[in-house]
Amino acid sequence: MTELKRHSAGKSVFFTLKDPEDGACVGVSMPRGQFDGLRLELADGDRVHAYGSPSSTPRAAEFRLRALSLERFGLGDHLAALSA
Repeated sequence: MTELKRHSAGKSVFFTLKDPEDGACVGVSMPRGQFDGLRLELADGDRVHAYGSPSSTPRAAEFRLRALSLERFGLGDHLAALSA
């Protein structure tokens, strides 16, 4: 997970999921209330599993995942670097 954006007035949280194998990326949005309710304290580099549905913005020709749930997966690169 990278590029976590939590704007104080926004109703959604935005971040990017990046495949560590090949670098493929997809943008993700999640309702702020759901994200905050998870209390995961996520940071750039954390590994997560996201479940959701695809969404697109035809005007911007953009594909995005609308996350419904999110859970931490393993240590993640960021935490592993701190532990080393």
